[in-house]
Amino acid sequence: MSRIILVLSILCASTFYIVHTNRAVVASEVQKSKIPAKLLARHQQFPGCLKLDNPNMPPAGLAFQGRLNDYTQVYGILCETSAYNWPYAVYLVRDGEFDDAQRVYFADYTTDGGWVGIDLLYNATYDDKTKQLQGFSKARGLGDCGSLTRLKWKDEQFSLMEFRYKEACDEDITRPFPLIYKRYEKNPE
Repeated sequence: MSRIILVLSILCASTFYIVHTNRAVVASEVQKSKIPAKLLARHQQFPGCLKLDNPNMPPAGLAFQGRLNDYTQVYGILCETSAYNWPYAVYLVRDGEFDDAQRVYFADYTTDGGWVGIDLLYNATYDDKTKQLQGFSKARGLGDCGSLTRLKWKDEQFSLMEFRYKEACDEDITRPFPLIYKRYEKNPE
């Protein structure tokens, strides 16, 4: 089935590109029936997420998964849907222990509030080859303002690699969002 593009907002943020479609573009999409029962039960204990059998939830693309190393998997499960932001709860599962799944928190930033931690990643995508997790929180449907988050699996955790934020909704989707944070990696010798 071809993917319907709801909003074509291609935002060039150095080497950081996101195309928002009607569901996350990921290495491995998982249907509700394929989410491990223990993880699904744990997910539905957290407030703020709709039950996956809610009629407002889409029938496909509810979750993504990937293998981070020999003993750690990442799962992202859709919490709700809206016109242009689809928040995902992201979990780390170590050694197949779904009862002990760890909910991942993410850095977020606004000019009014500064840095905060949040437990949802909006319009999340995961690339199993690069072990990168990305989010694009739109302040409005056009996608001309909001925040872009890029994380990479390093040293047993997701590390913030880049965060971009644009407060002004000015209908300009051609320029990258201003860079707020970038982690520079040392060159291997």
